[in-house]
Amino acid sequence: MVVCNYIGGEASELGHIEFDAVGQTANLSERGFREVILGGAAFLPKPLFKRVGFTEKELDEQGPLGLRHLPSESFCNKLIIAQQFYRELRAELESGVPVEEVLAALEGSEVVP
Repeated sequence: MVVCNYIGGEASELGHIEFDAVGQTANLSERGFREVILGGAAFLPKPLFKRVGFTEKELDEQGPLGLRHLPSESFCNKLIIAQQFYRELRAELESGVPVEEVLAALEGSEVVP
């Protein structure tokens, strides 16, 4: 099981669940995770999401799409980092790196200052 967090700019739907808030959690099989990422839905595995350094306050106040009218500079910068991580993750998976290897490389990740 891959625990991951949503970072997308627009709402995505997986099954019957709508993801419309940065930080929203999903539990996916490794195969499902690979399909979701390669399909374009912006999720990060939890260790990679934690490296971005979003605070709970930022996620509560600025994470939901409907509340993100004037996000803080800090939130915007972190979102840019998260989107870059997503692009790198997707490129790895597109190149054929197995999900297990990608996830194993993330263990012990440190938080971005």
